[in-house]
Amino acid sequence: MGVADFVKNSLPQYPNWLNGTLLKCNFLHDSIYGREMMRFKSSIPSINPEEKLLEIVNYSIQKVPYYRKRYGGLKINSISEFKEKIGFIDKNEVMNNWDEFVAEDIDMTKCLDATTSGTSGRPLRFLMPKNRYVTEMAFITKIWQRSGWNYNCRANIRTVKFSADRDFIINPISKEIQFDLFRMSDDYAQIICNAMKKYNADTIYSYPSSAYQFLKICQRKGIDTSFIKYALLTSERITPEQYKFISDELGIVISSYYGHSEKLIMAGMIDATRFTVEPGYGFAELVDDTGNDVCEKGAIGELVGTTFYNRFMPLIRYKTGDMA
Repeated sequence: MGVADFVKNSLPQYPNWLNGTLLKCNFLHDSIYGREMMRFKSSIPSINPEEKLLEIVNYSIQKVPYYRKRYGGLKINSISEFKEKIGFIDKNEVMNNWDEFVAEDIDMTKCLDATTSGTSGRPLRFLMPKNRYVTEMAFITKIWQRSGWNYNCRANIRTVKFSADRDFIINPISKEIQFDLFRMSDDYAQIICNAMKKYNADTIYSYPSSAYQFLKICQRKGIDTSFIKYALLTSERITPEQYKFISDELGIVISSYYGHSEKLIMAGMIDATRFTVEPGYGFAELVDDTGNDVCEKGAIGELVGTTFYNRFMPLIRYKTGDMA
């Protein structure tokens, strides 16, 4: 078992009295994710998106059979040339030519075989680097830190399951108290708040709907939540009603981001309705039905992404199916 798997799966199974003591001794910040992540995160301001784009596109034309067949010996030298000469792909194109999208001469022990988690249609199967957490957590924590959060202890109220004889489990390394979302009730909401206070957790890490449900229960039961400062919300769209209640009524600072399984685009929340793309994460485009850039404010288009960091199975100008 690797260190990451131990930290994620085995360590939280130790008794809460032990992990709670270790948690209070954890004053680490970025270093909990390792030196490689710290080095990468410090390099983000110096990333040149155009250089990263041209590097991965020209690498793909040389090393990936699909792109080599489609574009021959073409070399792309600018973003304008990229948009002019490189066509779009989508999930069906990748799935129908799967083997040809895998780069040649790669070390398969360093990648994972994954699928998208959508609830409709055929999921996309793709390869991704095993060390993807380096780039993922660098950008995610960067977005969270913009809200003021700085590796504060957090209550993880997501789909974490554990034995019925424990009300919660503690991961002292990731600084999380993990709760069972499926047990949510009036009594369990009180248990969550009591544990958060005991271990000085001032942050909720949850889905918008779950955070809203939990905080509504607390409000209805008169349970004190004034100590909660941040809500790190993932995986769902935040509705205006949820945002107004959590942010405006309770005064909890919300941080959220847009991302997807293929890991081509990431965007961090600015406010209730706006997100800003992280340019060093991947190349993002917004296009209309004819493939032209959407430039008019308020106009709707489809998000198209190009990876910067997946050299095992690079997706170039991939139509995500997501609208913005």
